[in-house]
Amino acid sequence: MAISVGVVEDEAFSRMALTTALRAHGVHVLFDTAGAVDALELFRLRRPQVAILDVHLGRGPSGIDLARQVRRDLPTTGLLFLTSFDEPRVLGTSLPELPAGSVYLTKAEVSTISLLIRSIEQAASWVGATSSGQLPERTRRTATQLDALTDGQLETLRLVAAGHSNAEIARRRVVREKSVELMIRRIAQRLGLEPDAARNQRVHLARVYLRMVGAKDDHA
Repeated sequence: MAISVGVVEDEAFSRMALTTALRAHGVHVLFDTAGAVDALELFRLRRPQVAILDVHLGRGPSGIDLARQVRRDLPTTGLLFLTSFDEPRVLGTSLPELPAGSVYLTKAEVSTISLLIRSIEQAASWVGATSSGQLPERTRRTATQLDALTDGQLETLRLVAAGHSNAEIARRRVVREKSVELMIRRIAQRLGLEPDAARNQRVHLARVYLRMVGAKDDHA
């Protein structure tokens, strides 16, 4: 019997490509939509076995917010995050934890449709786990360089990548400018970036950040 899924992806082309590929390989796509609010009503109405969610859904609730509500309303629904972000904290360090049993997969990792199907099956196994009382912890994503950073360092790196000066970062984070300078040096060390007089460190840090969040670097 085909596994039933609901797909929530805010990029129209990505959503179309994903649902077309899934249907072609025997997955029963009950619905697809772009926004968290519409998605929640569809989940309650259609009750798919697995929710396939992007982490970033534009304005409004994130995919994680939606997943936590789905888990409360439909406790046996499996959760598969399919996203560009290596690290969900890049969207905000105040984001809640992924629900237990979630499967986290980056789009860059999906080299074959069979990998995606296996991940869907893994998420669907949550149903059996809840029935047996053996609830799994969330499936950990592949470790990345950003895991080495604290929430404060990650927020500082995000602000550097956004082009803010040390003075502006200090104002936003309510710290001294010297503290920002020290933190930027520590971030570079944790990311394994060797000092290079020929390279602008801030530009290098920004490129590392953009690569880690799945953004295109037009200057690489």
